[in-house]
Amino acid sequence: MKKLLAAIAATLLFGASLFAEGYISANDIDLGKITSDRKEEDGFIIHGAQKAIEVTKDDVKIKGEKFTQRFKMGGSALEKGGEPVCYISFPAKKGETVTIYGLSSSKTEARVAEIYNTSDKSVVKALPMGVYDKENASVVSFKIPADGRYAVGSKHSTIYIYNINVSK
Repeated sequence: MKKLLAAIAATLLFGASLFAEGYISANDIDLGKITSDRKEEDGFIIHGAQKAIEVTKDDVKIKGEKFTQRFKMGGSALEKGGEPVCYISFPAKKGETVTIYGLSSSKTEARVAEIYNTSDKSVVKALPMGVYDKENASVVSFKIPADGRYAVGSKHSTIYIYNINVSK
């Protein structure tokens, strides 16, 4: 279904190849641990080689969309100045909007999803992930500052990511 929708969108949108638009949804990924770097559609890469990313079951409705699975992502090590070890990367063009659907794994502590440029590992945006409350999941967005490859990882402790969307 996703491939059919992508083909239709490419046909309908003139110049679509000029933009890095796309998305990754945990709903489309097999359950289990991802322990290697895995390329997905639309240029997304799940980086599980250094630290596993687990796809687990969860039922949540966010902005009218039902999710039955999530990416369980631990701390990325960015807060220590080290190389990120648990993240999902994607291509994006200047001015495109990245939207992330997610939650903290904690019922008492909000967490932060860091968005960073993979070429120099600099954090370009810190986005809050609310406490684990299925009725109030976080939907956060920001504009890409420059063409490049970006990534989403947890600043500290586990967050759940349901979907990452890159759009005009």
